[in-house]
Amino acid sequence: MIILEPVCKRYTIPKLSPTSETEFEVQAKLFSALKQHGFEVRGEVSWRLKPIGSCRFDIVIYEGGEPARIVEVKSSPVKHRSGTLEDTRQGRRYRLFGVPVTFVYGSADADAFLALMLEERAHV
Repeated sequence: MIILEPVCKRYTIPKLSPTSETEFEVQAKLFSALKQHGFEVRGEVSWRLKPIGSCRFDIVIYEGGEPARIVEVKSSPVKHRSGTLEDTRQGRRYRLFGVPVTFVYGSADADAFLALMLEERAHV
């Protein structure tokens, strides 16, 4: 571990917002809950292939070591410039991996997604 001491206070970090969560916080909450319920999950899974480019999946859920679902997490609903999610780069590219892709928007969505995953697993 290395700790760097500040050299000045030129910039100010935004104060903690009690009303909104960051994307990381929603992602961490969902990741931890999935792990706690016994799902095989990895966060920040990187994939790269030339010349297509690279992807970094927020969460990948595995079954028996094989990818079963991609989960993309946003801190809140997003209005896409292209109009629909399917028309975004992520929407187009992630669907090429042969597994369902779920976009989770905020903490309430994360809770609903976890409930859905638990329900699906109960019926298997």
